[in-house]
Formats: sequence, C-alpha cells, structure tokens
Amino acid sequence: MNTIRICIALLLGFILFGGGCAINPTYTVRVDNETDRTLRVSLERRPTINDVIAMDSGRVKPKSSRVLGPKQAQPLERVYVVVGDRTDLHAMPESVELRRGEWIVTIGAGSITSWGTYELHIRKADEQLVEDEPEADSAE
Repeated sequence: MNTIRICIALLLGFILFGGGCAINPTYTVRVDNETDRTLRVSLERRPTINDVIAMDSGRVKPKSSRVLGPKQAQPLERVYVVVGDRTDLHAMPESVELRRGEWIVTIGAGSITSWGTYELHIRKADEQLVEDEPEADSAE
C-alpha cells in the first residue's frame, strides 16, 4: 500500500513540476537589408496552416540591419522570417522557414533569373546576436 502511495506522489510531482517545464526553442534573426528600399520584416510562428502569430516585427531601412528576437515558440511549431515591401503592391512577401537558433538573413535585390522581387540568403550566425534597442518611429 505504501508503494502505491509513493508511486502516485512521484507521478503527481512529475506532472505538476516536471511536465510543466517544457523547453521551448528560441529564435533570433539579424536581417541585413542590402536593397535601396525600406522593408518590413517579421518573425512569425505558424502552429497550424490557418494560424499566423507575429512574434516580432519592424522596418529595416536601406543598407542597414535589424535584429528580431530572441523569441520562443512551441517545439513543433514552424517559424518563418517574412520580408515585404508595403510600397510595392505587385510584390508578394518572401518568407524562409527557420530552425531554432540564431540566423542572419541577407536581403538583396532580385536578379533577372529570380522569381521574386528580393533574393533572401540565410546562414547560421557565427556570433551571438543582440536584440536591437526599440526605435521611436517603429510603431506603425
């Protein structure tokens, strides 16, 4: 009888304290805008096909950079960095799916052989990325 009580107590302890402490992956992205346009970038998680949840976003001025994150998502959610230009009504937003960790996304102007307005190049960051200070004009 005491063995059953101990097992139940251990199981309840695991459920209450151990099961609730899930480790969520963290995502951080530095976006380098090498174009001549101010672009809108966002870090999004997509738990289902129909759900899109913004994690972080902001504008990246021409020839400058911006860090999005660090932000956490659920372990099996898909996370994307999305790049768009609100001034070009014909351009579809470009997106790249990310794995957990720190990434550098370089945005270049689309070439004649590319389908999109931009070319996105992604690589794993070789240095720790630091969150940007909030800008006074970032609220839109």
